[in-house]
Amino acid sequence: MNFDAAIFDMDGLLLDTERVCMRVFKQACAAQNVPFLEDVYLSIIGCNSAGIEQIIRDGYGAGLDYPALHNDWKARYNAVVLHQAIPVKEGVVELLEWLKHHNIALAVATSTNKEVALVKLRLAKLDQYFSTITTGCEVTQGKPDP
Repeated sequence: MNFDAAIFDMDGLLLDTERVCMRVFKQACAAQNVPFLEDVYLSIIGCNSAGIEQIIRDGYGAGLDYPALHNDWKARYNAVVLHQAIPVKEGVVELLEWLKHHNIALAVATSTNKEVALVKLRLAKLDQYFSTITTGCEVTQGKPDP
């Protein structure tokens, strides 16, 4: 097969962000005196912010102070991902170099907010590979709909 382009997800595929995200969600739950519900957490992976909010609200019920939990979680997450490089998954750089060498256009499609996605790719030194980055804040319906 011949390909003209390759589109990559970012979190969990290019970058090993899922471990960071779960760790800081657990910390935010503890700080907010909310139990960590692993099944609810795992069901939000890959969703955009609207989808995450709905799943967490449904999973935790009406008694949850979602804004407090969300703000704590976001602050903890951003304190990590906006200031240090997230580890790049094994084999990613080699694959991107191979695709670049074969003149295959590269894009990122991620549910992550655009500003955060750009910083994460820059800190990981992956931004140079991608000509297009489309993010969750640019679509009305997140995965699996786009």
